[in-house]
Amino acid sequence: MILSGCRKSLTPTEYFNFYNTFQPESFLECDSKDLVYKLQHRPSQFQALNFLKGSGDISKETVTKLSDSAGDDRLYCLRIELKNKEDDILRYKAEEDADYYNRIELLTAEFPFLIQGIVGEDTLGVALHHFERAYKLRPFINITFSMAGSSDELPDKILFHDWVFQNGEIIEFDHVNTLKRNQPKLSI
Repeated sequence: MILSGCRKSLTPTEYFNFYNTFQPESFLECDSKDLVYKLQHRPSQFQALNFLKGSGDISKETVTKLSDSAGDDRLYCLRIELKNKEDDILRYKAEEDADYYNRIELLTAEFPFLIQGIVGEDTLGVALHHFERAYKLRPFINITFSMAGSSDELPDKILFHDWVFQNGEIIEFDHVNTLKRNQPKLSI
C-alpha cells in the first residue's frame, strides 16, 4: 500500500490533470499478483471542472455553483490495471469468451456487491456506479462509484472483493480519509 499526501494549490488545468491522469499523490495503491489496484477520491471541484472542460467558463463562481449543486463529495474511482500494460485486462487469464463477458457483467451489474466502505464497525454500500471499458485502447479499467451514507460517514477503509479477476481476494484500501484530507486545493 502506498500513501502519499500533498496539500498544495493548483490551477484549474493542473487540478483537473492531477486527477484525470492519476498522478501518484492522487490515489492509494495495492498490488496483488499481476494486478495493480488504485483508489482515488474524486472531489466535487474535479467533477465540476470535468463537466465544464472545453466550455471556456472556468470561474470561481461557476465551479463553486456546479460543485455545490451537482457534485458528489463521496465519489471514488477504482482503477485496475495489469503490471504488464500491453495485455487487455478484460482478457487477463480468460480461457474463453464467456469469461470476458462474465467480467463485464460483474463490473456493471454486480459491482455494488463487490465493494464496501468501512466506518468504524459499520459498512457502507455503493450508491452510484459507472464502468469505463478499455477496448484495448488503455491498459486499465475505471469503476467510478459513490459511497452510501451521510456526509459525516466517510469510510476509513474501502474493501474490494475481487471476483472479477482474483476469485474473491479482498483488496483493502486503508487511510481513505487521510487521502481525502491531503488532496490539493483548487486555486482560481
